[in-house]
Amino acid sequence: ALTLPVVYACVGLLSDAIATLPAHVEVLNEGTGRVEPVKNDPRELMLNVRPNAYMTPFTQRQTTQAHTLLWGNGQCEIVRNGYGQGVELWPIPAGCVRPVLVKEDGENVIRYQGHVAGREFDKDASDILHIRGLGLDGLVGLSPIGQARQALGLGLAMEKYGAKLFANDARSGGWVSHPSELSPGARENLRESLNVQSGLENAHSIKLLEEGMSFTPGTIPPDDAQFLGSREFTI
Repeated sequence: ALTLPVVYACVGLLSDAIATLPAHVEVLNEGTGRVEPVKNDPRELMLNVRPNAYMTPFTQRQTTQAHTLLWGNGQCEIVRNGYGQGVELWPIPAGCVRPVLVKEDGENVIRYQGHVAGREFDKDASDILHIRGLGLDGLVGLSPIGQARQALGLGLAMEKYGAKLFANDARSGGWVSHPSELSPGARENLRESLNVQSGLENAHSIKLLEEGMSFTPGTIPPDDAQFLGSREFTI
């Protein structure tokens, strides 16, 4: 889907915008009943300085948001220090891990299970940062790409059609008529002649047909079929 320019542009725009937003750690002050920011907290450094050894906060948020927009779920593993505080965030490859309801000590709890980099993954929900898209069960977000597969398929088909159309001098095909039967040699010469005269570099050159031949377009021209209008509609 990202090969469609409009999908790439939308995902990039939204992911970049979310990645630039501030993120702060806040706690409830039980004395005043107000939510107040926490200063000098390891989690503040994780969110705004260095989420892990290889990523900036921008890259981590951008990646997680892109997963949410494409797969419906953006997930990060929370690595904790000895005090139980989150100190690192590692994006989980999209589609590898899924939340499931399991019974523990007679209670329903959520665990994230799957396989990541060839190893079995099984973590408690408290160790996962999960950004969900629109969903129907409160656990898993629906993939916008999956829901729009028909519209995206149409857009991809039009991209392929447009590329093929203009690569062939914006002609939609047709047939060459000859008043009599061609010999095998004449047929091969005709094929080579047409190949030499086709293509975008010969878009405005004069085409020559020999021995009384004539050309008949095979389909409706793109402007008559509102090809450009249809492409714009797929956005």
